[in-house]
Amino acid sequence: MLVQNMLSYISRVQCCVLHMCLLLASSCAATLPAPMNFTLTTLSSVCVHLSWVAVSYPGAPSETVKYQVKCNEFSWSYVSDAKLVCNFQPYTLVLCSLRAKIGERFSEETTASTQTACGIPTKVSFTATFEVKKQNTIHLDIKWQASKSFCESLSHYNLSVSQNGKYFIQMQFDVNAQRELTIKEGIIPYTKYEIAIIAVNTQHNQSETAREDVISPESPPSSGPGLVVKYSAYCATLNFTVPSQPNGNIILYEYDCVETSEFSHSMRLKMSTTAVFGVLGVCNLDSVKKITCAARAYNSAGGSNLTIVEGYTLLPFWNNFHVIYAVYSYGIGRTQITFLNPDYAYSAAKIKSYMIVIKPIEWEPSCLDVTPVPYSQAVNESRWCYITAVIDPAVLETRVELGTGRYYGEYYDAPLQLNRGYRGYVAVDMLQDDVDVQYLHHSFEIHVRDNPCPAAPNFTKYVILNQTGSSIGEIVTYGCEKGFNLKGNDAVVCQLNGTKSEWFGELPKCQTVWKVPLAITLPLIAVIVIFVIVGRNQYQRLNKRSQERAHVEQVYGQPTAIEAQTISQSERSFQNAEQERTPRVEHHNIDNSRTLQDANRDSGVAMRVSIATSDILSKHSLPPSYEQVVGVSKAQPECERTANSVSDQTPTSEWEVTLNF
Repeated sequence: MLVQNMLSYISRVQCCVLHMCLLLASSCAATLPAPMNFTLTTLSSVCVHLSWVAVSYPGAPSETVKYQVKCNEFSWSYVSDAKLVCNFQPYTLVLCSLRAKIGERFSEETTASTQTACGIPTKVSFTATFEVKKQNTIHLDIKWQASKSFCESLSHYNLSVSQNGKYFIQMQFDVNAQRELTIKEGIIPYTKYEIAIIAVNTQHNQSETAREDVISPESPPSSGPGLVVKYSAYCATLNFTVPSQPNGNIILYEYDCVETSEFSHSMRLKMSTTAVFGVLGVCNLDSVKKITCAARAYNSAGGSNLTIVEGYTLLPFWNNFHVIYAVYSYGIGRTQITFLNPDYAYSAAKIKSYMIVIKPIEWEPSCLDVTPVPYSQAVNESRWCYITAVIDPAVLETRVELGTGRYYGEYYDAPLQLNRGYRGYVAVDMLQDDVDVQYLHHSFEIHVRDNPCPAAPNFTKYVILNQTGSSIGEIVTYGCEKGFNLKGNDAVVCQLNGTKSEWFGELPKCQTVWKVPLAITLPLIAVIVIFVIVGRNQYQRLNKRSQERAHVEQVYGQPTAIEAQTISQSERSFQNAEQERTPRVEHHNIDNSRTLQDANRDSGVAMRVSIATSDILSKHSLPPSYEQVVGVSKAQPECERTANSVSDQTPTSEWEVTLNF
């Protein structure tokens, strides 16, 4: 049984080996087919791309199949993964063959052809030069040579200029235009410029970019050096920084400090340095003087404009003697300083004057580091150390008040603001060893607090219309209750009285307003009008009689005493008779008022004239025409009849109007 199984297995192995031999024989005898659909695609003037369709080969996995290509005069080489073949000449016919390789066997070859693209223009050659013109302006001239093109003509040139990495100019020039450019504006001295030019043909193929970096030449600095100056009593220390527009490498600084009154822009700076390390000092200056420091920077092209800084040298500080006995603040904006006797303070030197300096506490720096100036200048220059007083010891009162709002000589003693702190300094100007020296040696603090007035004063029937507050300078405005009028000043103000605050101003009064009822007012007005009219009529009649009497006296002369007495008696008799007729006025017709008024007037005139002339004619011989002129008769009874006849008539219109008002 075992032997049979072994024989059966051997027979099956023999059959398999025979079958494999038959297959190998058939495969070895067959020819490998070529790749299908082989094509070439032009990518550029030097490269082509290969593409095909792979063919499957029995018994050979696809990953074991390799491909080889041969183009023009090149030998066979394996195809890269990118399927590219390069290094051809521009605008050249490319003929390539492709085959597959399996082990040592090759497939049939397949071919394809194409033409490379037109070649790119050659790299442009150019030159760039700078030229310095008048007033230190700089021009940039750019010129370039023509580029060569393969198979296609040139189209244009692209030119760009960058300034410190940023595009400054971008322009396109036609191939037939002039191949040059001059830039006349915007060139900054001592600055890097990058120039790039590209040639482009009609197929939009670009040449390699031609580049060149150039640096513009130096010119004198456009700005002066940075300069910071710190002043002491007798020196000025200077810190330099490079100008904001150096236009080159700074190689030298010149500087100097002089009194402002001696400074000019054309002056020669006496000191110089090639480098700045730390600070530089200018000394031997006078204290408490306005000083001007100037500096200039130089590069290889020239010097800059001057940088000018003005300041003040300080008062030297010395505290070896005392001149102030005490400082007392009222707490209401006033401070009192008590000075020692100058002879007691320092016998070795003669004190010429005291200078008092004030500054708000919150403002820095200290007045030991800043030269004080008058108040108006301090406000304009924001220099918060100001001189409030300069006092001669010869006229010095023992105590001096600050914050008064008045002038000490030419210096304004500005009021101190409420709820604010101040620091005060006293400087002494003295003559020591025949040398005038100033020392700032004493300081004190002032705290301004409110010291309000008491409650506003009151009086009967008053009303407060407005009150701005109760501090110094505040105002209270008064009025009165309804039915009362204010008499006097309407306001009082809070002011300082010594060290206390009080209300100043005389208090007003409120007086009752009297009102008359309308029922009484109208009749009273009517009575007043009647009296005015009656008085006016009476005045007119008396005035007319006076004029007539004056006319008679003018014609016939002054009457004698007896004649004057007779005329006066006659006038009084007439007035009495006229008054007796007055009650009968209401019984007469008013329509004849004008005629009766004239008659009444004429009767009065006739009576006076007849009485006056009766005595006069007895003494004087008158012409016959006189009786016609005066319109009367010599006969006294006739004149009386005329008067009596008139007295019975209706009274004058003035009385009628008066009683019927």
